[in-house]
Amino acid sequence: MIRKYKHMTIKSTQVYNAFMSGAQSLILQKQILNELNVFPVADGDTGSNMAYTMEGILRSSKHYDSMSETMNSIADAVSLNAKGNSGAIMAQFIIGFSETLPDHELSDKDFIDGLKVAVKKVYEALSHPVEGTMITVMRLWVDEIDTLYQKSHDFTTTINTSLNKAYEALKDTPNLLQILKDHHVVDSGAKGFVHFLEGFIKGLWTTEKIIIDEAVENHVHESHMIDSSEEIHFRYCTEALVRTDLTDTQDVKNRLECLGDSLLVVRSKHYLKVHIHTNTPEKVMDDLKTSGTIIQQKADDMILQHLDFTPNSKIALVTDSIADLPKGIIDEARIHVFPLTIMIEDAPFLDRITMPSRVFYERINTFKSYPSSSQPTLKSIEDYYKNLLQHYEQVLVISVSSKMSGTYHVFKKAAEVYEGKIVVIDSKQNSGAQGLLVMRAHELIQQGLSIDVIQETIEKAIQNTKIFVSVDTLKYMVKMGRLKPIVGRIGKWVNMKPIVTIDETGHGVTKGASFSKKQTEHRMIKEVVNMTKDKKLVNYCIVHGNDLKRAERFSTLLTQKLNKAPLFIDEISTIVAMSAGPKTFAIAIQVEDNQ
Repeated sequence: MIRKYKHMTIKSTQVYNAFMSGAQSLILQKQILNELNVFPVADGDTGSNMAYTMEGILRSSKHYDSMSETMNSIADAVSLNAKGNSGAIMAQFIIGFSETLPDHELSDKDFIDGLKVAVKKVYEALSHPVEGTMITVMRLWVDEIDTLYQKSHDFTTTINTSLNKAYEALKDTPNLLQILKDHHVVDSGAKGFVHFLEGFIKGLWTTEKIIIDEAVENHVHESHMIDSSEEIHFRYCTEALVRTDLTDTQDVKNRLECLGDSLLVVRSKHYLKVHIHTNTPEKVMDDLKTSGTIIQQKADDMILQHLDFTPNSKIALVTDSIADLPKGIIDEARIHVFPLTIMIEDAPFLDRITMPSRVFYERINTFKSYPSSSQPTLKSIEDYYKNLLQHYEQVLVISVSSKMSGTYHVFKKAAEVYEGKIVVIDSKQNSGAQGLLVMRAHELIQQGLSIDVIQETIEKAIQNTKIFVSVDTLKYMVKMGRLKPIVGRIGKWVNMKPIVTIDETGHGVTKGASFSKKQTEHRMIKEVVNMTKDKKLVNYCIVHGNDLKRAERFSTLLTQKLNKAPLFIDEISTIVAMSAGPKTFAIAIQVEDNQ
């Protein structure tokens, strides 16, 4: 006797419930997934990235009677919130599933065909698909569904039974990827997908709209952390969200492929989400702006993230990107630099990282409207602190002057949540002077001093730290609101070349007036030497805006006068460049009372 099975129809409520339940199921496993993360880079963020992507579904998607409206809502949510390699792959799977679904209730075949398209789109989105990861589990799970259904035509049993294949494929990932076998772990992204499936299948059989639970916060267990010696060839995990009508993404992939690895290009109806590991995030953004409007971007430093798993002190040292410090010093001292945002023609760029000052200077005369800086959001800083406190006992922040930026106030407000674990210091400085204070704090941290003692010492050092800046013109400082327009007009009329410095309250002020670069340079040297007459020189540095030859000339001159070489010579940050303009030159100096 041949048994007949009744074909199912799947309503939009069931599909919505499946994704909501799957998202919640994955989020609950966030920390476990972080602890397993060794591929493609052991930076411990796979769980966080997948959870963030899933939280986008919970926050932003809506249920409609229409199947296509419901799925478009879910697809848009993951497009906007996809984070990291794993999050982007999850997003592409969901977007692919949504693309061919009819607007009406789904048949068994519609559902399975949608899953087949999802897997196909994932493989197409990856420049170099790597088996032994979540894509393998996706493919084998969908193949199993197709095989089981062809044999039985029993959709319910097929879907429920197929989960066994997902478990089996997950268990087999170490046999397909050597780095997993070496660390005796399964792939974290694949495990995240399996947890998603557990919730997804459970939600699929729920016909009443489910209530969204609050995500459960997990705590870090250091003993589970993976310690990998893997060499990282491409430093920045770089992502961009581009609003575009582009339909063919192959050309984008072809152009970006030479800039790094782990390239993933996800296309939804309105957006293009790009993920790539690269050493040149500025080149990635420069290319992508030709494809549409960049509305989001990030570039996480995977080397520093990896080092944070084995901190060399109890206190994490944080500053913002306005502090001028060479990359080599930042790396050696493990200084965490929060990149501030620069708005260029309505597109956000990251100070120093996706918009270096050298690129800014090249384009300074091409902007339709002059760029502006944007202070960080409270949530972005809270998340930044939260990640650091997983590895450090306390956090010390030295911010740009509160009189020049709202950044200090955001750093301070976000710290209130963490009950004294975070100390935020207003440097009342910027640029190289801020960098000198950060380096002083690093030395004190390495001495093992308490955060209270370090705070007291730095606040005294602020009073003995100065910066003297020579600018070609005052017009850029006026544009950025650092000086009053009348001062700029007077300076232009008389060809004034003032020294710009920062007063004891943290405001930018002019100091004296010269009418040539030579006079200005002479006055700057005099100011620096005068600071060392009655006090001991601690350190000084030289920073510049596209004028390295001048900086090197002054390095030689000051080394002779002060009997000490500068701690460093560095290019100024882009945000400082926006105010100071091209051919800027500055000397920052720190002294202390003679004992």
